[in-house]
Amino acid sequence: MSEEVVYTLPEIQLPNQKRPRFVWLAVDGACLIVVGLACLLFKLVAVPYHRGFYCDDESINKPYKDSTVSSSVLYSVGFALAYLVIAVTEWNNQRNEERSGNDIHFKIGRFKFNSLCIKLCSLFGSFAFGGLTSVFVTDIGKYTVGRLRPHFLSICKAPSSLFINCSHTYILDDVCTGDPGLLREGRLSFPSGHASFSAYAVTFIILYMEAMIHFPHSKFLKFFLQLL
Repeated sequence: MSEEVVYTLPEIQLPNQKRPRFVWLAVDGACLIVVGLACLLFKLVAVPYHRGFYCDDESINKPYKDSTVSSSVLYSVGFALAYLVIAVTEWNNQRNEERSGNDIHFKIGRFKFNSLCIKLCSLFGSFAFGGLTSVFVTDIGKYTVGRLRPHFLSICKAPSSLFINCSHTYILDDVCTGDPGLLREGRLSFPSGHASFSAYAVTFIILYMEAMIHFPHSKFLKFFLQLL
């Protein structure tokens, strides 16, 4: 009669709980706030470089037309789309982890949080930090370069005498009498804030999907979603 042999494995402690440190959470939050305040200060107190212009420059003599897509709409759509992709992806990945028994919980003080909540807060904050950084860097370029918008002369409302018998005269003095707010925006043509934020948002979403979305049975479905 054979004797049954039982092997006992040493107990393995699974990392089912992690404790993020408050100090690093505070550091990340401070970084986000500092960049946000820097963007706000640019909008409130910064003065763009006053570049002169030629009185007969046709490139800045176009009729005034407001933005087709306002900045508020652009940022709202960009953040909403990114957060929607992140939320759906992380929720689906969380379900897969729970089914496989690999779900991880986090404890902050006495409170215990599901990993989905922590991941969403981390990713949402990361996207927001990147978006604010994109706006901040773009504003540095805008206010430093002071490139005039194509409709600058139409909002400048300079005295008509300056354009009588104009012979390629370069005007450096502040001769504009138009609305100060429009004139300020009229000197912020380059680099494009719409283009920079759109490029950032699309790049972030595509790279996130590349890293976090997996379809084992399809080679092209993820690429198709990235294309959308």
